Amino acid sequence: MNGSAKDRKALLNELRIERGDRAGDDAVGREANARRRGLFLGALVLAIGSGVLFTNWGFVGTAASGEIREPAPRESASLDTDRGSAHSTSLPMAQAPASQATVLDATGFVVARREAAVSARITGRLRSVFVEEGDHVQPGQVIALLDDSVAQAELALADSRLMSARSRLRELEISVDHAGRRLGRSVELARRQLVSAERLDDDRLAKEALIAKLESARHEIEVARRQRDVRAVQVAETRIRAPFAGVVVDRSAHPGEVVSPMSAGGFTRSGIGTIVDMGSLEVEVDINEAYLKRVFPDQPVRVSLNAWPGHAYEARVIAIVPAADRNRATVRVRIGLLERDDRVLPNMGVQVRFVGGVENAGMSSTS
Repeated sequence: MNGSAKDRKALLNELRIERGDRAGDDAVGREANARRRGLFLGALVLAIGSGVLFTNWGFVGTAASGEIREPAPRESASLDTDRGSAHSTSLPMAQAPASQATVLDATGFVVARREAAVSARITGRLRSVFVEEGDHVQPGQVIALLDDSVAQAELALADSRLMSARSRLRELEISVDHAGRRLGRSVELARRQLVSAERLDDDRLAKEALIAKLESARHEIEVARRQRDVRAVQVAETRIRAPFAGVVVDRSAHPGEVVSPMSAGGFTRSGIGTIVDMGSLEVEVDINEAYLKRVFPDQPVRVSLNAWPGHAYEARVIAIVPAADRNRATVRVRIGLLERDDRVLPNMGVQVRFVGGVENAGMSSTS
């Protein structure tokens, strides 16, 4: 009995696991795991360092050989909606050619090369104005009228003087004809010795005097005609006409005001309005002297209005003004618009981009 109990106790002691041994085993396992993680991290760092070294070595070799490599194409992920999966597509990087690259950005203004402040050539009171801002006018179109009552009266007086001079001429022509007939009879009678030589001389001198008066009357008619033409011009000057085709951009006078070709102060106006030829619009830009080498004649330009920055107009450099502003250290550049629409208006601000390489400027200057 006692022997069997001892045997069972011995068997239970053999099956018992000591706590100290289990703790040691756990420590050994944690140490092995830490060693494996360290090896994995070291291998990862070594791989990354090798890749960086390889990339830098390739870049250095390329720079040393003078060979320029194009950048690798960008990859963008796009979703295939039909298949429901994402796949990467290679997109080449967009590069503008050197001839189309922007070499200089500047700001400027739209100006009109053909612009006129229309005024009367004589001083007078404005009777009517037939145009408003934005109206299109044609060459010679009457845009305003001055009070022409005095000019019309003077024209009528000149017409009367001309008619009087013509009547006087007709009267003298009749007198000359009569004097010629009388002289003829006197000559016939003198041939028969029926009249004295004195009467014959008187008739001859009378006819010559009438002929002289006739010539004077003809000159008086010419003078009267020219005076009438002057009065007609004065009447015509009361009609203010457009000098060329364009658009009225300003109306500065109103009916009832006194206008004059010269400013007289007070309520006297010096102009009726301003007309602009929209076909002569161009862009003027002041370029700093330090960047003038980037601009050359006939250079392509892109012009964008500040009011509509999304649309660019094709343009070209017309001329570089051969004078500099020493106060601002700038040179003015004229740019012609190759295309325009109704949105382009005088005095609008613009953004200007000069296109083309500096080598083109050098070639243009040497040529």
